[in-house]
Amino acid sequence: MSEQKGVPEDNNVLDAEDKALPEIKGGRKRAVHQAKDDERRTIQKIIDDAEKAVFAAIDAKEKTISKAKAAKKKAIAEASDNIIRIRNEAKEASDKDHKAALITALREAKKAKVKAVFSAREVRKRTIYQAKQDEKKAVQEIIDNAERDIIAAREAGENAINKAFESEDATRERAKKEAGESRDRARKEAAEAKIRAMKKAEEAKRTREAEEKAEQEAEKITREVEEKAKKEAEQIAKEKAKIEEGESRERAQKEAEEAKLKAKIEDEESKRASETEEKAKKEAETKPKAKAKVETTLYKGMVKLVITPPVDPNAIASFKENLQQVKNLRLLMISGSIDRSAQIFVSVKEKPVSLLKTLGEMPIVKDATISGNEILVTLRENSQRLYQVKV
Repeated sequence: MSEQKGVPEDNNVLDAEDKALPEIKGGRKRAVHQAKDDERRTIQKIIDDAEKAVFAAIDAKEKTISKAKAAKKKAIAEASDNIIRIRNEAKEASDKDHKAALITALREAKKAKVKAVFSAREVRKRTIYQAKQDEKKAVQEIIDNAERDIIAAREAGENAINKAFESEDATRERAKKEAGESRDRARKEAAEAKIRAMKKAEEAKRTREAEEKAEQEAEKITREVEEKAKKEAEQIAKEKAKIEEGESRERAQKEAEEAKLKAKIEDEESKRASETEEKAKKEAETKPKAKAKVETTLYKGMVKLVITPPVDPNAIASFKENLQQVKNLRLLMISGSIDRSAQIFVSVKEKPVSLLKTLGEMPIVKDATISGNEILVTLRENSQRLYQVKV
């Protein structure tokens, strides 16, 4: 039975494992979606940052070119201003030598202008070239960095997805492990339950055997008591028959003597009347003595109490309680039915008891008389509990 109980436990564990799989797959799906979303956001940020960096590099190049052009214009303007100034000075000069010197300076200024123009052009060209190279390098570096960042973002996304799959595998393995442990635990509990059930069955078997043994012993004791009561009843009946036979014989002898006496004293009526009166007087004196003698009769051993019908169960219960309160008296057995007389066997142990007197003092007892070796008891119809009677 315990193994059959273990099967539902295994099924429950497997059902729990199957129920856990959708949750695991759902968690993996959410993790993959989150990883891809994070990857898209990261790549978009990289692209946005790269575009900003490219625009910044272009702006830097444009600013450099603008500065180079401004420097060229400034150099040409300064050279032109210097020529104009020298030319004006040469026109205004009165000294021949000074004028010749200014003309020479003008020539030098013109040469310097031409040189400055070429130099400014060369500087501008180099500056523009360098700015373009710097722009190209910066853009290429931005692109390379963006590519590296994109690759890193994709690798991070793949790693996150792989971790999600690994987490799913680990969770599945953990769920399988927990399911196995739960299944083993369920089987162990089922085995323990089976052992407990077997122990309970053995205890129930021992209890049943003990009850059967007790019933057999009770039946044996009951049979022994009944046999003993039967033998004692037979012995009492034999003794009663002997007593009745002796009484009949004595009564016959007495009747014969009385007949003889009556024949002798027929002619003496006065004497007979006197004798009759005297006899009545003697009988009146003998009856109280006989009654007192019966009430003081002591009993020891097993005594049979016969409850005259009809038998009231409540009265029997009250009578039983009263008997159990009597010292040196043990209640052995009660038999009989409501429509017939009930028989109660009691045993007087150790000290003899005056049963007739004791029974007469019980309020539940209406009358108690001796009939041979039995005591006839008439009970009152009363369901109330009576006071305890002690002897």
